[in-house]
Amino acid sequence: MTVEGPLLQYLMRRVSEMPSDLLAEPASGAAPGLEAGAVTGDVLRGLGLLNPDARWLASLRPAKLDKKQRNLIRTTQVGSWLLADPWFQGKANPAQAQVWLVTVVRDLAAVTTAEALVNDDDRREELARLCLKALELRPQGENAKQAQQRLESISSVERERVIAASRGLQEAAKKRRAEEEERARKVREEMARKAAEEAAAKGTRE
Repeated sequence: MTVEGPLLQYLMRRVSEMPSDLLAEPASGAAPGLEAGAVTGDVLRGLGLLNPDARWLASLRPAKLDKKQRNLIRTTQVGSWLLADPWFQGKANPAQAQVWLVTVVRDLAAVTTAEALVNDDDRREELARLCLKALELRPQGENAKQAQQRLESISSVERERVIAASRGLQEAAKKRRAEEEERARKVREEMARKAAEEAAAKGTRE
């Protein structure tokens, strides 16, 4: 985030004004709908990327559409709408823009919805900040440290990562406790077996 970008509020307003027809039902298989690959491809070519990833664009029209895919495609459209803002023309690295859409927006779609990105203040801010970071830009009026700290404080992706890590630690602790209890049970059983053998041997001697 070495170069100053636009005002964050400007980008957030852009997202909030996303046309509803861009969140229409995506096309899939033989079913008509929004041609998300065509829209996103046009945005990337408009930024200067001559040959966007054709396979990835084709994946935006899956043979069969489930809930997860629908949200991913619609989230990609929100990201594309943001990148289509005139401010980015001639300023955004188009290759970085594509990587952002393919990877970061995918991760975002796994933890939130396209509607939330448009309608929720924190999610709009997160989307805008993630976009600027991917393009090595920072919001106007902020230094790199401020931008990073604010992004970390509102990041739903980071929050999910922390929750997953915490869940993993809890599962590991639960597994250790179960293993310790199993070892203790075996020790008790072994002690009881030896005590029984000693008692039997003593009875035989008597």
